[in-house]
Parts: sequence; C-alpha cells; structure tokens
Amino acid sequence: MRRFHASALVVGLIGSAATVYGDHPFEGRWYGQFELSDGREISTLINAEELEGGWVLRITQVQEDRLHQPIVSFEIDGRSVSVRPIVEGGTQRWNGELDADFKRYAGEVTTDGQRLGSFVLNRTPSAGEFESVQEWRGSFISPGRDYEQVKLVFGHDGERWHGDISLPVRTISSHPLEVSELGNGLLAICPLDPPITFRIVSPSSLLSEEVPGQLLASVEEQGNQSSLILNRNIGEPFRESFRPQTPTQPFPYQVEQSVLKHPIGHDLGVTFTRPKGEGPFPAAVLVSSLGESGRDHVKHGHEFQAVWADALARCGIASIRFDDRGTGQSTLPEGAPVAEASIRDQAKDLRFLVEYLTQQPVIDLDGIGIIGWGDGALAAISAAPSMYREVSFLVLLSSPGVPLGELLKWRMSDWIQSLPLDPVKKDKVLNSYATLIDVAGDSAATDEELRELVLRHQKALAEMTAVPGGISVTNASVEEGMRTFASPAFRENLRFRPAMMLPRVQCPVLAVSGSLDRQTPTSFSLPYIEAAVQRTGGEVDVVEISSLNNYLQPVDAEKPKDPNRIRATVDPRALRTVTDWINQIVGPVPDPASKP
Repeated sequence: MRRFHASALVVGLIGSAATVYGDHPFEGRWYGQFELSDGREISTLINAEELEGGWVLRITQVQEDRLHQPIVSFEIDGRSVSVRPIVEGGTQRWNGELDADFKRYAGEVTTDGQRLGSFVLNRTPSAGEFESVQEWRGSFISPGRDYEQVKLVFGHDGERWHGDISLPVRTISSHPLEVSELGNGLLAICPLDPPITFRIVSPSSLLSEEVPGQLLASVEEQGNQSSLILNRNIGEPFRESFRPQTPTQPFPYQVEQSVLKHPIGHDLGVTFTRPKGEGPFPAAVLVSSLGESGRDHVKHGHEFQAVWADALARCGIASIRFDDRGTGQSTLPEGAPVAEASIRDQAKDLRFLVEYLTQQPVIDLDGIGIIGWGDGALAAISAAPSMYREVSFLVLLSSPGVPLGELLKWRMSDWIQSLPLDPVKKDKVLNSYATLIDVAGDSAATDEELRELVLRHQKALAEMTAVPGGISVTNASVEEGMRTFASPAFRENLRFRPAMMLPRVQCPVLAVSGSLDRQTPTSFSLPYIEAAVQRTGGEVDVVEISSLNNYLQPVDAEKPKDPNRIRATVDPRALRTVTDWINQIVGPVPDPASKP
C-alpha cells in the first residue's frame, strides 16, 4: 500500500499490465459516456497520470463547461477504481471496475447515496501516439465569439483514424474527437452541446504521400456553417495571424496595381484582382465609405476591401477597388479640396471604372456590377441607373435607405439618450442638431444662417455637459463646425434621396445588413431599400444576418467589442451571401469562344 495524500489510496498493482500501461493499468486517458437516469448522455474524459509525487487525475465534460477539473479524492485498488469529483458544490462518487484487458472502465455514479446514472469509459490513446500522425491548424468563426484557432491532430492505427482537438479560446486541450472517413477526407465531431462538426476535404487519401500543405474544410456549430483553411504543421512553430482574413502572398489569383487617368483630369490609383485563367469572369467595382479612404479601406486594423476582393476572387469573381480622390495614388481635380468629394463625385469615378472593366478581355460584359459599403453605397445607387446597359447587379452593404440627414439625427439621438444627463438639456441638444441638419440640407440657406445654428448647437452641447474641462464654445470651434455643416459636398449629400434613385435601378439588387448594426440599423436600411426598388417592379433581395455589426463583423449582443479587438474582418456568412448571390445572378460563365 502506498499513500500519496490523505484522500488518495493506491493498492494492488498488477505486474502483467505495467509494461503496457506504465506503472498501473489505470494510467492513461479514459473517454466515453456518463448516462444519467433520465437518459441524457454526457461525454466524459478522465486523464490519469502517475508521477513521482503521486497521481494526477482530471475530469473533462465539455458539454457541462467542466474542463480539466482536478480530482483530489480517489481510490485505486487493483481493478477497482473509485473517483470522487466535486461537481457544483457537491461530491459525486464514480465507482467502477477495469475489465480483464484494462481497456474498459465502467460502473455507477452516486451522490449522497442517490444513484445518478452509469458510465462506460474506454481507454483512448492520444492521436499523437500513433505512427501515422498529422497535425492541422486553422481559424474559424464560432457563433457569438469571433475567429478562434483550432488544432486538429489525427492518428491512424492501421485500421481507422483517431483524432484530438484543441480550442485555446475555450481552454479545450487535446480532447478526443469522433472521427470517420468522408471520401478522401474526414468527418470529425467535437462533442460540445451542440457539437462542432468539421468536414475536411482532401484531393487524395490522407495516408498517401501526396497530401497537400493546405486542406479546405467546413465547420458547423449551432446551425451556422463556415469554411476554413487548415494548414499542416510539419515541425515548424505555428504562427497565427491576428487578422486571419487579411490576404497574404502567394495569392491563388492575379493582382495588378495601376494608376488610371480619369477623363476629367485626375488620377485614380486602383487594384485589379481577377481569378487565374482566360475568363471571361464576372466583376465588381468595390466602393468604400465616403471620404479619405484608400483602396483597401484600412480601418480599426482591418483591410476591409482587400478581404472582399480576396473572397470574390476565390469564388471566380474579379474586382477593382480604388483610392478616394486625394488619397494614396489618386489625385484631385484641379482646384478641388479633399473635403469637397461628394456622392456625385464618387459616382463619376464609379462610372469610369465600370467603363474600364468593359474594356478588359477577361471580363464578362454581361456580369459587371457594383458593391458599395455604408454611405459609399449611395454613390453606387447614384451611378447604377445611368449605366443600365453595363451594370448587371448592385450590392448594398450596411447602406442607408433613408436620407443621410435622417440617419445622422438618429445617431445623435442614440448617443444622447444613453447619457445620464438632464433630459431637458438633452432635448435642447437634439432639437438644435435636427434644425441644423434640416437647414444645411436646404440649398437656399446662407452661411450666416448656418453659422448661427452651429453656434446654438455648440452652446446646447456645452450646457448639457457643463463640467470642468468639458466642451467650450470658441470662434475656432464654430469655424470647425462650419467646415463640416457648410461644406457644399456635405450639404449636397444631405439632399440625396435613395428612395428617388432606387426605383430607377434596372438590375437586380442585394441589400445586406447586420442585426447588431448601431451605425445604420436594419430599420433604416432594408425596408426602405426593398420598398423603393419594388415601387417600379425591380428585383431585390434583402438579407439581415444575425449578430453582425456595421462592418459585418461577428459581435456578441451582451458584450460588444470594439472593431479593433475583433479578429474577423468580415463574417464568412456575409461573404458567402454576396458571392453566392452574384454567381446566381450572372449564371454560368460562358465559353470565351461563344462570346460575340
């Protein structure tokens, strides 16, 4: 008899098993099901390791969020094994026996003398213990979380595959998988509640010498499905990118950087991305939000337009994206300041780039469209009606379906109402802001009228936040306000009416919005866009995707993250929604020889 501590007793070692299983036949991993009296089954893993200082036992039940919990009270006497984990403040007693081959541990579970159920656990070697072992790593989006890293280890025993999974974000480490063959690939299920299912595709048998360094896989959890790339780890440390979707070379498509001369005199710096091959391919002009935005629309550490171009190219769709005027390689028309760029100005650049695409031999002339994000989509709405012969589809992402003024008033109200301040003073701020927006949108209003309203609004803000070091009204602050509200481009944009332009769009329209968008809520986009297009019998699809923000990133409603802290640039559900819709609209790519 050997005593390691007060609550652990180990006796009756079996010499015949020591050479196979270590110092004691119970040492190792035991995995199986704990069946409760009501029929519910809980996947259970018990790790038992005998060290110099004694035994270390841990229990894992991923369905119950019980991970690697130490078991400090246990007795091992020959083939009889009793472990007593502490569960939710109480102690369970797992009394069982090892079978004659020391491959099965089964028995009953009780607590306070009451039977809870029975268990059957089988000796389960780690997948890394087999001779044929492969380790694959990647990142995928999980519902309500974000991109998270996954490590899958598969081992083959000569007859079938075994697997382990590690999910560091969930502190799941080397947990057994249920693995079965799926053609040349594998079907692997992690027994969470609900489970996570991985379907891994391979061009050749995973046991052959031609296994590539990357595999395509899909992952399904809580009814949501997304794709991921698995990279094989062969002795090298795995370096996971904090932005897994940011494209990195080598690209499986062609990328061309150039500077185009616009007919009205300024330059446009562009990136033309297209699938490899002769085509012809469908294509889209990508439009980011209004303002000083580069072609990749880098914001909050993400490269939004680069990720969209990457996703489109991988689905057989070419794209061209551009630097806004006065940004990157794009210049300004002579005498035009950056602040003067308007919806109409951006629409002019869009029309030029659509024309550019029609001149490219690899582009399908019947499959050219525009994809606009945020208020940049308003430029797409402006450009599409006059190019009904060239534009075959229009995609609006997080786009307002109401005038910008109405959206700006809502944003101010949403911010003000969240502040714990005097409601009378808050109403004064809201009223002064609404009046300022309305007058700025009136083409007949003078600068003197606007200056007076800017001053009134700033005074209302200062009164509402009357604290030391708070907002102060100065001549400089009023002039700063005038540079925004009196800007001809800003005032012109306020007069743009999506509901007046959308009925003139003659191509199919797709509008996509996130259910947790706090910049342009779905209620300000999808219903208005749908109604406007349908007014003249146009074809429109509207899609609201759950748990996405304004950038179409995954967020948790209860614990929303700042976009800087979100690893996903665009949720794969949004990418798949757009690419599937475009391929449905443009149809099969015709043979180049059949083109007129």
